[in-house]
Amino acid sequence: MEPAQNNPSVYLSDQADLVLVVRNTDGSKVRSFLVFSSMLRHASPYFETLLSPRFEGRQLREAQKEGSQLAIPGITLEEDDVEAMDFIFSCVHFRAERIPRKLTAESIANIAIQSDKYDFNGALIGWINCWCDANNFPQENGTTARDMGYGLLAAYLFRSPAFSTMSARYAHDLPPDFRQIWREYKILSRLPEALKGIYYGCPCFLGAATKNSPH
Repeated sequence: MEPAQNNPSVYLSDQADLVLVVRNTDGSKVRSFLVFSSMLRHASPYFETLLSPRFEGRQLREAQKEGSQLAIPGITLEEDDVEAMDFIFSCVHFRAERIPRKLTAESIANIAIQSDKYDFNGALIGWINCWCDANNFPQENGTTARDMGYGLLAAYLFRSPAFSTMSARYAHDLPPDFRQIWREYKILSRLPEALKGIYYGCPCFLGAATKNSPH
């Protein structure tokens, strides 16, 4: 484990026993979260393993025995979206006042990326069921094709049963130049190759994409 670093801190629990330092790809944005490790372990199989005695959990338990706030250990999470992790950590700690009332399509896609990486999909199922709906997924005027791409990416990474339905719906609504638009956004390169069936505007290809998905 690494010691907590000097950066803006977010206190998510009075029972905080762990500091998670989240750093974005280029290191330009860093935020520390004081979290309750038990909440993370219940919400994420990834953290259940990470914080087990075989890995980081040994030092965590040693710090807990000391009973000193100064002894709180820290773990640095690299190349993550800070705001997306803030949303996820706030959700699993039931800190509703920290959760934005409205999220953009890009924000939801970033949350999906982080949730997939750290296995929080089960803990976010209520949000996922709401987001993964072609009628509810946010779309801004003038960026419809981009936001549909974000919607597909989110549904795919969230492993949503609605992925096939959203794919079929968007296959009919995307403009002819959507591929060119998607190339402008690096995040959309995460969409699976099987989705190129959408290029032909045929929902049957999209059904196959879902069945062949590694998810």
